[in-house]
Amino acid sequence: MAKGLLVKFYMDAVHLKAQSEVEGRPIFEDREFVEIIPIGDTKTVVTKPVTDMERQRFPEEYAVFKRGIERTFTGTPLNQWPIMLPSQIKQFNHFNVYTIEQLSELDDIAIGRIGPGTRDFVEKAKAFIAKAKGSADVQRFASENLEMKAKIEEQDRIIRELASKVEAMNSEPERRGPGRPRKEEQVAA
Repeated sequence: MAKGLLVKFYMDAVHLKAQSEVEGRPIFEDREFVEIIPIGDTKTVVTKPVTDMERQRFPEEYAVFKRGIERTFTGTPLNQWPIMLPSQIKQFNHFNVYTIEQLSELDDIAIGRIGPGTRDFVEKAKAFIAKAKGSADVQRFASENLEMKAKIEEQDRIIRELASKVEAMNSEPERRGPGRPRKEEQVAA
């Protein structure tokens, strides 16, 4: 995902003037466009036709566009963060900030535009992300621990089965094939 930018690819109809004059009627063609907006800025919007440069610069956003999905954001939505009030969420959304991750990436210029208290939210967002990464490690270790316990239990079960088979083999009398008995057996008889 583009860091610090909202990127939206879309289709729009372009009027083909030369062809329209030849045909004597309006002719339009669908073309891909991209809209690039810096997060935290409501006044700067770059809209232009899509070139290979934009496709390579924003591959994830372009893939989402090609799948036909409307604008999506990667991260935790602000409305899922308990410390945010609905009015604060709407204020940040107005400045194109939709996720905690986007909030944590705001620069000083965007913080100044949004207004008082924004820097505190940016710091809280950074702390939230750092804490979440730490808990992700704990969850990963716990998951690995459960997997190892399951493997150990399976290995214990196999060892018990093998031990019972070995014990059963040792408790059976030795069977001899045809032929003469051993000398020790002849003396005992």
